[in-house]
Amino acid sequence: LHNNEKPNRYGKFWCWRLWELEASHQDIRAAHEMVLRAWDSSTNTQPDKPTWNLMGMLNNPWFRVKIRRCSDSTGAVRVRF
Repeated sequence: LHNNEKPNRYGKFWCWRLWELEASHQDIRAAHEMVLRAWDSSTNTQPDKPTWNLMGMLNNPWFRVKIRRCSDSTGAVRVRF
């Protein structure tokens, strides 16, 4: 990741980071869900469940995507998110 932002006076960055990950079709088809969470350089991480904070923001837990396998009319296995 390349930091385009400058840290605040405490050395913190407060911004969204865009990233990507390549995964094989086989790995995605075998999974039941994808779970995404972030860590910083001090090993602080996002909470598993939403937690209340003083600013009232509950948008900080792990992001989860359920993966559903289904078949199309030809019998081929398809994946839905």
